[in-house]
Amino acid sequence: MAKSEAPVTSAVSERPRRRTLRDEQKENTRLKLLAAAGQLFSEKGYAATTIDDIVEVAGASRGTYYLYFKNKGEIVTELTEEYRAATEALLPELAGLEDPSREHLRSWLSKYIGLVSSYQVTIRASIQAEGGAPEMRAANDQRMVAFRDHLAQWMTDVRRRQDLSVDPKAIKVRTTALMLQLERICYFWLIRGWKVDRATTLDVLADIWYTTVHSDEGAT
Repeated sequence: MAKSEAPVTSAVSERPRRRTLRDEQKENTRLKLLAAAGQLFSEKGYAATTIDDIVEVAGASRGTYYLYFKNKGEIVTELTEEYRAATEALLPELAGLEDPSREHLRSWLSKYIGLVSSYQVTIRASIQAEGGAPEMRAANDQRMVAFRDHLAQWMTDVRRRQDLSVDPKAIKVRTTALMLQLERICYFWLIRGWKVDRATTLDVLADIWYTTVHSDEGAT
């Protein structure tokens, strides 16, 4: 009995589809809508910006807008995704601090605060959108939990190397406290506009992070 031959897959069919001119045009339109939304949120704020405002600045139609986004909150979600990705890109550097000094922590915190500063328009719009967009609140909560979990793993690794307590419940509280403290300082300083001295803030934060990471005081 003759052996059945395996089907031959065409090399052509395995090639990824090349982007067409239409694909490029669609992507350009999406980027124009995102840029227009970011500009208007900076100038007018999220609440005062309408979809009609966005399409006018982008040079598009209202119908075109709805081909890409279901509502105004969804465009903020996509803008926020860029901020989330940028935040995640900072985390491997923190994970690489196996025995962090105050100077190491201060340097990383400075980069994080700089990142928040560069995305403050997006963050402000995201916060304003939460009230009418449950998906935005869920996305923001998810980002915070992921950040906290990454901090917890990093802190556990650092403390284990130093033979310090690595009780999961205590680590969770320590990292939640550090994360919320950092986020709230950034919020009132960079988003709400409170006057804070940058150098002093970084010095104090670095001291708090160093002590929390390296101390067993209050450990269970």
